[in-house]
Amino acid sequence: MKRIITLMLAGFFLFGADAQIKKPTTSVPSGGENTPSPKPKAISLHVSETEVYFAAKGGVKTLTVRTNASSWSVSAESSWCPAKKSGTSLILNCAANISSSLRDDYFYVNAGGKQVRVSIRQQAKQESISLSLSTTEVVFEAGGGTETVNVYTNAASWSTPVGVASWITKTHYSTYISLSASANTSTDERTDYFNVQAGDEIIRVNIKQKGKSSSTNENNIKFSLLSDGWYIKLKEAIINNPSYSYSDGSKYKGQMTGTTFSGLGAVFFAGSGSIYVGSWSNDKRHGQGIYIVNKDDYHISNCPNCKFYTGRWEEGLKSGYGTCYGPNGVFIDYGTYTNDYPSSSYTPDGYEESSYRFKTINYDSGNKYIGETKDGQRHGLGIFLWGNGGLWFGGWQDGIRDGYGIYIDYNGSITTGSWDGDTYSP
Repeated sequence: MKRIITLMLAGFFLFGADAQIKKPTTSVPSGGENTPSPKPKAISLHVSETEVYFAAKGGVKTLTVRTNASSWSVSAESSWCPAKKSGTSLILNCAANISSSLRDDYFYVNAGGKQVRVSIRQQAKQESISLSLSTTEVVFEAGGGTETVNVYTNAASWSTPVGVASWITKTHYSTYISLSASANTSTDERTDYFNVQAGDEIIRVNIKQKGKSSSTNENNIKFSLLSDGWYIKLKEAIINNPSYSYSDGSKYKGQMTGTTFSGLGAVFFAGSGSIYVGSWSNDKRHGQGIYIVNKDDYHISNCPNCKFYTGRWEEGLKSGYGTCYGPNGVFIDYGTYTNDYPSSSYTPDGYEESSYRFKTINYDSGNKYIGETKDGQRHGLGIFLWGNGGLWFGGWQDGIRDGYGIYIDYNGSITTGSWDGDTYSP
């Protein structure tokens, strides 16, 4: 019995007492030092344009700034294109660029440690286009010929967009236009025109050619000698790759001492269209040379009706022996000159006027001879043109080169010396 009571008391203390103790409640803590802090948001910053372009006249442009930062700012502003904040907008007010140079700058948009660079570029001031011509009315005689129209413009380029009739050849050079008219075999006047354009500026050039005269006198047929294309070839041989260029479009190609014409060379005068090929000294015609006039209302000074002069010059004036030829290369006069004026005129022994002409001879190869002839052969002073643009000037005897001369190739390289036919001696 005592044993049973003892066991019952042990059970009470083992189970009954434990049943009276409340078990702790398990719960999620609401905070405290072991709770992690919230992660901060990443700053975002976006500007609608990061490369902004302005015309030379300036202006206003508005950019949009988007960011989750509480504020944003601008740093390193441009002095000529300041930026102004307005809400989420950034207003750029760009001043006019009055210089001839492009200008660049930049600034920064900042927000919460983030930074965006915005570049600014502004065009240079553009000059207004100017355009003028030496003439807007070009008149040809019935026999044809070549005229020059000088072009003056500050534009980088210009054009002649309107074509011309088949009787006109229009050649566009860097500072002028060459117009060549074929002979008008009709008694009716004929006209045409073309435009010169630079930027938005346009100037019209009118062309007129007189009708053929009923006269058949050889000296009244204007410049038929110039109508076979040799003049253009000779001019091109001079003006391409010249040794010196004048501001008016005239070109020199030949020997020089420093910047001075000295030796043998050729010049094309843009204003008159005249050509001189021969000797030079101190920038003046001096020695033997050929002078060609290319306008109906022009003639060799102090030699009425003379379009071609071959002979000597001193200090830029005709001086010594010389020969004048008319529009068709017909012999006019042979004699001596003093200070540019004829001082005597005579006929050499055995001279037959009909034997001597200033002529052009065209070869099947495309080469050409321009100069004095006797009985159809090259004789006297003359120019030989190769189809590749090379030019030779000097004396001729019975059809072959004879004596001192100069060869100038298309690129301007020069060879001088003596020739006996095709035999060259330095």
